[in-house]
This record gives sequence, C-alpha cells and structure tokens, in this order.
Amino acid sequence: MERQCTADALAILRHLGRGAQAFRVTGPEITSTLANVRPPAGGEVRDWDVHYIVQFEGRIYDSMTGLSGMDMSRYRSLYEYPDAIKFQAVSAADLEERYAADILGER
Repeated sequence: MERQCTADALAILRHLGRGAQAFRVTGPEITSTLANVRPPAGGEVRDWDVHYIVQFEGRIYDSMTGLSGMDMSRYRSLYEYPDAIKFQAVSAADLEERYAADILGER
C-alpha cells in the first residue's frame, strides 16, 4: 500500500506543480501506526504505518480524496485519531527516493 500512495503523491505533486508540497503522514510515536483510516469511498484501512499526501492552495490531495481534494479538517477526520497524526514536509526528491527504494525492495 505504501508504494501506491508514494506513487500517487508523486503523480499529484508533478501535476499540481509549483506551490504544491508533499507531506509524510505518520501516527503517534506510542503506536507507530496511523491506526484505522476510513476513506471517503468506504471501507477501512488498518494499521497504516506511513502515508504520503500533497497540499496545494489549502487543500489535501491523495489517493483517497479524488481530484477535488479536501480541506485539512475533513481530511483529518478520516483518521481514527485525527489529533494524533503528524505531518512532515518532504521534498519531491525525497519522495522520488522513497518510491525508488520501495520499487527496489529496500524497505
């Protein structure tokens, strides 16, 4: 799953271009996972350890949000513990390196 969200974030970042910022999303240090995530399309993702998103003009974009994205408060509400998740800015180069490592199985 991580490889796909990394690929999606890279594609979104390239599409949105200048002004878009990628972020690594992680859970609280005590659990090291994002716990349960409820995508808008339904279902539930359990025990995600890391996820990548893109922020652009105040909206969050990833594989769950669709083309219209969503505001941060709505996006946080998808997570079981919305106040505990952390967002760390990552460069496009870091995201590309992470994706390459995923592909080559260096994870």
